[in-house]
Amino acid sequence: GGNALSIARCAGEYGAARRSVRRKHQESLPSARCADLYGASRTFIVHHARCAERVVRRAYAKSI
Repeated sequence: GGNALSIARCAGEYGAARRSVRRKHQESLPSARCADLYGASRTFIVHHARCAERVVRRAYAKSI
């Protein structure tokens, strides 16, 4: 039902918050360090996004 909409909205807000945090980090870090830090954090973010996706899917399945 309408639960899926709120989950989607929550996921969108989470993504936006994560982007702004990343932007702050990039501003405060020297660009040389930023490059390899971004490489490391990108793999973590991808992994984290997959986990979050699984959680959302499970929550969505329960709501049906």
